[in-house]
Amino acid sequence: MDRTHFLGVGAPASPRSRARRFTGAAGGLAAITAGLCWAVKALAIIVTGLQPALLFELAPLLMAVAVLGLAHQLPPGRPRTISSVVATAALVSAGAVLVDQLVELPDVVYGIAMASANLMILGGLVVAGLSLRRRLDASLPLVLGLVTLPAVLAGGLAAIALGERVLEVPLVLLGALWVALGTLLLRGRYSTK
Repeated sequence: MDRTHFLGVGAPASPRSRARRFTGAAGGLAAITAGLCWAVKALAIIVTGLQPALLFELAPLLMAVAVLGLAHQLPPGRPRTISSVVATAALVSAGAVLVDQLVELPDVVYGIAMASANLMILGGLVVAGLSLRRRLDASLPLVLGLVTLPAVLAGGLAAIALGERVLEVPLVLLGALWVALGTLLLRGRYSTK
């Protein structure tokens, strides 16, 4: 088969377009897996009261890969560069979270790495979402970037009043949004020609 569009139709695919499709697909799979990590972790806590090992810590690494995949779907320019740099920094922080889980570094390393990874992931989503805001179907990265912190804070406040397991409800919903983002990335919805 010759080097044509991934469906076998159209003009030969350039190395750049193949790389863009690959990063979009990798980002999509990472977003779906991250969303499932959050949702399964949250549902396990809601049902059993026990947190499964490593799901919460693995999710930021996958989310950073997803934001990097999303960033590479943007047209060249400042938003793409900013999103890529932020996602790469988030990958480093999320990697530190996993290293901490494997070798048990001081708790402060875990806290700083987890917080910085998540804030950089949200920042990358907002930057990418703002650059896509003219497209009605492209608001999910912006929405996800903007609602995550308020949703988690609302869950925390509800947990104070209603019990600790209520804190997990927003994570189930946010996990579903990450799965939706991954599906859109896999479908090439954010890809620019």
